Amino acid sequence: MSDFAALPPRTPLPAGAHPPEAEPWSPEAAEAWRAAALPGWLRPWAVGWGLAVVLLAGLMLLGSADTGPPCTEDDTCGTQWGGYLLMLFVGLLPYWCVRMPRVALFTLPLAVLDGVVLAVQGGAGYVATDWAGLALFTAGPALALLLVVLRLRARRRQSAVALDASKGRTAPLPKGFGPDARVRRRLGVGVPLVLVGCAFLVWGVVATAVHDARDARATRGTGAVLSRTVVDDGAAEPYDAIGQQLAALPFLLPGIALVVRGFQLRSVRRALSTGEQPVVRMLVSGRPTRQRLTAVMDPRSAGAAIGCRAVAYEESLLVVGGEGVQDAGPVRAGDAVVYGALHEGAGVAVLYSPWAPGKDGREHVRLAGVDVVGPVEPS
Repeated sequence: MSDFAALPPRTPLPAGAHPPEAEPWSPEAAEAWRAAALPGWLRPWAVGWGLAVVLLAGLMLLGSADTGPPCTEDDTCGTQWGGYLLMLFVGLLPYWCVRMPRVALFTLPLAVLDGVVLAVQGGAGYVATDWAGLALFTAGPALALLLVVLRLRARRRQSAVALDASKGRTAPLPKGFGPDARVRRRLGVGVPLVLVGCAFLVWGVVATAVHDARDARATRGTGAVLSRTVVDDGAAEPYDAIGQQLAALPFLLPGIALVVRGFQLRSVRRALSTGEQPVVRMLVSGRPTRQRLTAVMDPRSAGAAIGCRAVAYEESLLVVGGEGVQDAGPVRAGDAVVYGALHEGAGVAVLYSPWAPGKDGREHVRLAGVDVVGPVEPS
């Protein structure tokens, strides 16, 4: 059964909602918008998961070879902080590809460059397993970078189609469009996770410093060398904080991702709420959490449509003719005004009227924030 049924009779926006003058979203614009999108098999989640698998395979191959330089008195190994930062950096790449392609546009080239540097530095000592791991570690981000560039270009094409359809009409958002609730949730969870992860790393740094200080005192003391652990080549074994590093990893990876995403969502909402936005008239239908925007002259929702995911359903409820009225229930269909540049991944605002009237007979208008998922197939 389809998520989107045929639409009931049209529900116009009440005049009391003061909808702005906006051009209709035509079937021709809808088809052009869908044609500008990337193929379905290049969806962000597919790219992100594919990159994660390739990077994991590459790191496993590099780790299994064990061709690194041996520990000596001059280079006593110990905690590998540089390698740990690289692990954090690489671990976040799939998330940037999925949620924040503009961040991935700058981080993926660094991953490719790192793979090239590793190949140049260790060339003579590498075995076949190392080269296979490096090939995956370098080619994966390079291919992901190409797909991210194509995705951003598709977004620009879709934005151009939407701006052309608006014919230059703009309007500020109605009052009552508050902050994105996801910002508070992500920062509320992400910041504590980062703090816990940092606490583990501080523990590792302090433990390393204490061990080094004790080792230095033992070296200066007479006969203290007998209390030291010595490796085969005579070098003292340093402290390795790998336990603290591994303990911090499951906190830092999601924590950093949530914090960065929270600030990015706040920036998007602030830009949407500031100044005038391009507006178009559409027809909204669907379920409370997933909505569908179609051309206004398409009475049965049979043409090209834009799928949207509600990020804060019923974010603002405007009652025409009174206040304090109970909610009218889930939206089914109705005229809508969409604020913002429409492209895959965009955050836009939708002003629309519920299908069913309120229990008191008065009309309701909702102003909700939605994320544009992309084109959806006709019902």
